[in-house]
Amino acid sequence: KCDRRALEYFLDANRGDATGDNPFSRHMRFVTEEVVPYIEDNFPALNSRESRAVGGSSNGSDWALAAAALHPKLFGNVIALSVAAHASVQEAAQLGTAKLFGGSGLLEPDILTTTEAVLDKAKAAGVQTQASILVSGHIPLAWDVMFAQAEAWLFPGDKAATLPGK
Repeated sequence: KCDRRALEYFLDANRGDATGDNPFSRHMRFVTEEVVPYIEDNFPALNSRESRAVGGSSNGSDWALAAAALHPKLFGNVIALSVAAHASVQEAAQLGTAKLFGGSGLLEPDILTTTEAVLDKAKAAGVQTQASILVSGHIPLAWDVMFAQAEAWLFPGDKAATLPGK
């Protein structure tokens, strides 16, 4: 049985081919070449790598780590919540000067181990990291809390993010 959705999120599911015509590469090109420029052209967004973050939870965190590793001039901040794939540990070492916020729940022990390994590998490579470990499982409510923590750590001077309704 093939998890076709994972092909869009995991670089290693596509034999490490980040440039070919495969689901991972098409997904990456869509975000980096269409979504990011569209947002910056149509919304009041800053267009520097320091003001831009890529993030995700579960499989999405693996994709975010790959995006930041493959596009260091585009993404200066990474939010990786409940990192699912051990292959992401190697991508964490390639983040360069990006900042990495990683989080996981105590009740998802295998994923917690992978998330901690990602943070350790990134930190050993000189990446500035921050961790959040909650008493939770693999659930969106925990990711919402961790995302708020990540936003506050990555963008501490962003007052607009703290306004009601924002």
